[in-house]
Amino acid sequence: MCLTVSSCCNRDILTDVPPQFLNYPTNTYAYESTDIELECAVTGNPPPAVRWMKNGEEVIPSDYFQIVDGSNLQILGLVKSDEGFYQCVAENSAGSAQAMAQLLLREPGKDSAHRYKWYW
Repeated sequence: MCLTVSSCCNRDILTDVPPQFLNYPTNTYAYESTDIELECAVTGNPPPAVRWMKNGEEVIPSDYFQIVDGSNLQILGLVKSDEGFYQCVAENSAGSAQAMAQLLLREPGKDSAHRYKWYW
């Protein structure tokens, strides 16, 4: 006679876990024409779906905006209009989580703020 479902099935029962960030996107300075990657690593059960937003509008993957390593956003050949706030949104049946980072383009020869990641 089984006392619990898990003992009858001889396995653990998996529970839904809302998305949680393992790695957040970081504020970034970069130069025009360079490529950058905004990182966003999440976990959860079931595995969360990840999408990116820029200034409140969904980023559509293309040759220019690419989702790499499952959830990172790669932007190829930056132009001035790429500046803005990028938001990583992770969702599953248990909930959702969001994290934001700012992308600023710099002119050559200007100093960086220490809290920003540099690309060139």
